[in-house]
Amino acid sequence: MTSSISFLGYVHIIGTVYNDKKKNKNMSAIEIIDDLLIMGADEGSTIKVLKFNGDGYQGERSISLSNDEEIDIEGIACEGDAVYVVGSHSCKRAVPDPTESYERNREVIADVASESQRDRLFRCSWKADAGIEQTNLRSVIECADSDNPLRLFSRIPSKENGVDIEGIAVKDGLLHIGFRGPVLRDNWVPLLKCKFAPTISQSELVFVNLGGRGCRDITPVDDGFLILAGPVGDGPGSYQIYLWDGVDCLPGRRQWGQPGQIKQLGELPMYANTKAEGLALLKERDSDYEVVIIFDGVKNGAPARFRIAKQ
Repeated sequence: MTSSISFLGYVHIIGTVYNDKKKNKNMSAIEIIDDLLIMGADEGSTIKVLKFNGDGYQGERSISLSNDEEIDIEGIACEGDAVYVVGSHSCKRAVPDPTESYERNREVIADVASESQRDRLFRCSWKADAGIEQTNLRSVIECADSDNPLRLFSRIPSKENGVDIEGIAVKDGLLHIGFRGPVLRDNWVPLLKCKFAPTISQSELVFVNLGGRGCRDITPVDDGFLILAGPVGDGPGSYQIYLWDGVDCLPGRRQWGQPGQIKQLGELPMYANTKAEGLALLKERDSDYEVVIIFDGVKNGAPARFRIAKQ
């Protein structure tokens, strides 16, 4: 299909978001609210609040979410004064090192590490770094209910189609959490709906079809949500933008309602050695959406503006 997505230019950031070079090139989450740009890196435990000053966005404040060095920040969402930040809730497998012995690399490739600091869901205010609340989604992911497929994937490394949260959106107080993995048979991707609580006991798992891709981020629009979809693993692949109405798309006869609707709006232009990681809505007009997307592996995430035509 002919893409309806056009590049509008880069967002100017004055200085660097993080002083640490590694963090500054590993941007993984973005949100826009009024004249503020909120960003996070998967290597850190702080989010950065930047303010537009007419020439570009400049650092306003840092909000430290945890004392841990790395919490694997993967998604940021805002509603009102509230900021929600989610970690990946994933496991990992280390990469064999050519400088190590063969025997050592056999041990490495067989080991799967679970890191509890990734199991985080935060709520705070973008106005201050006090009053940070914390919970997690582990009990939901590990739930033994027969209709919960996430449990079977919860101990599989994230880049091997295991559980890997990468996106979060909030609409009317309801969180919508997107999974990069797992992608299930027939390309069904889970999304989790819940409300923030000290212990999350009520949730709904719904499904969308992203053509074999996982959810890399999600952001609300007037008639639903935009989803940034991309590869589950680290290999090459295209990145697409979808419009989803927010309703479970899994087919089948139902006692009430109809399956949800999702449609592909276009393919994102990509650049060498970059991966689209975060999506935020800048403006919505009758004819199009204007969004900002950040990329992994480049300074400040190279936030870029795109126009997506409504179809």
